[in-house]
Amino acid sequence: MSGLLYDNDLGRAPGHACACGCRQCRKGTGAIDRLARRSLSAALAHAQNGRFEAPLGAEAGHPRRLTLPGTFNGWRDPVPLMRVIGRAQPAPPADFTEPNRFLLYRIARRGEARPLYIGMAPAASVQGRVSSHVLPVIAPQGKPLRRPPNPAGSEVARLQQEIAAEFRADRRLAAITVQIGGVSPDPGTPLDTKLLRAFEVTLQVRERPKSYVGSAWTFEEKKP
Repeated sequence: MSGLLYDNDLGRAPGHACACGCRQCRKGTGAIDRLARRSLSAALAHAQNGRFEAPLGAEAGHPRRLTLPGTFNGWRDPVPLMRVIGRAQPAPPADFTEPNRFLLYRIARRGEARPLYIGMAPAASVQGRVSSHVLPVIAPQGKPLRRPPNPAGSEVARLQQEIAAEFRADRRLAAITVQIGGVSPDPGTPLDTKLLRAFEVTLQVRERPKSYVGSAWTFEEKKP
């Protein structure tokens, strides 16, 4: 005997050769049934935990490389900034002036690998977004420039600083161009503002625009 209440013959109470059906044996058999039910419940709980929680634990314990659910279609041909904002002819292509196109845009100086700024235009047109950036530092003919913007902590302010310096050297801003790019989402994934934002930030990190501020978090809200 092992010293436990029951030995290896299930149903056998101490002092009895078998489960004979007496009150003592019935009491012992009920205890075994209860023990069996508890063991079965514990086994089922363990199986469920193994089925539903193990994959989560595996993901938490193993880093993985994330891939955005879509494709960036590349930057299109550059268009002069003054054309984009409507201050030079001919007019910019329609993609620059139509709203709700969910486009990315890149402002750059000709001949330089690093752009000045990368942004997104999900609701407003690219023309509207770029104009809001550069018009505050472009003075009308015959009027002085406004006070230069403070670039501390703001990507738009850093862009405006670059544009202001370029404008002082060349009022036509001939060297500044704008490019647009689109995103094709994977099947089943909607092209919404958050997905466009994910591609915008990814491109900023990869191309490192001169206006880049690691702590800045700008967001283009959809306007009515």
